[in-house]
Amino acid sequence: MSVAALIVRVASAVVVAQPGYTDAFYYSIVASRLAHGEGLTADFIWNFLEAPNFAPLPIPSHQFWVPLATTLQAGGIALLGGLLGEFRAAQAAVIAVAAFLPAVAYAAARSLAASPRYSLGAAALVGLGGVFAPGWVAADSFAPAALIGTLFFLVFARAARADRPRRP
Repeated sequence: MSVAALIVRVASAVVVAQPGYTDAFYYSIVASRLAHGEGLTADFIWNFLEAPNFAPLPIPSHQFWVPLATTLQAGGIALLGGLLGEFRAAQAAVIAVAAFLPAVAYAAARSLAASPRYSLGAAALVGLGGVFAPGWVAADSFAPAALIGTLFFLVFARAARADRPRRP
């Protein structure tokens, strides 16, 4: 299922050739700067609250949101930027994370006592993505949050059941 989802993700990435809107551009530009050793900085003023006294550029980035998507993209750029180009390399990192979503969806459905058949259905829905499939490969994709959030609830449920290894 994850391999099929990976194929769908790569195919849908063809449709998304650049960041789709201003927030996505922000993530991508800062990811590029981070990958090239310039830190979490922006060489532009996103919002005048960031630089009330017109501080010189660059300024610290991510004053309004967390840098998870940016750091993930920066890793892709650092590893594959020379081979794929910066945006496609950033996408590759997001696609790699999104490829795990069907497996996590299956595990989540099983943890809720769904049958294997319905759990596979849940995994397929997440893997295919429907009309929102291009969103899973966008520069500011929700794939990392979906993966981390689902894993959190799986681990939390297990801990709540006291389903952990016993120490001798």
